[in-house]
Amino acid sequence: MSTNSGFKGKSFIEKTCKKLDQLKHLIKHGKYFNKISALIQINGGIDGFNAIKIVDSKANVIVSRIYVFKSENQ
Repeated sequence: MSTNSGFKGKSFIEKTCKKLDQLKHLIKHGKYFNKISALIQINGGIDGFNAIKIVDSKANVIVSRIYVFKSENQ
């Protein structure tokens, strides 16, 4: 979750990308995770600007309901 839980339309938490990098490191090098393929999904506050940061941080799945359905070119 990349927003504080509650109602829809909340702002994206910028620390999410740093935490995503840490999670990827734990999956790759940590002793508590199986070395299997793990998909990381990011959900909440996603828009066209922070989606690029999230992809750069190696998220596998991005969920963006409000941004998609409120876009002008539906």
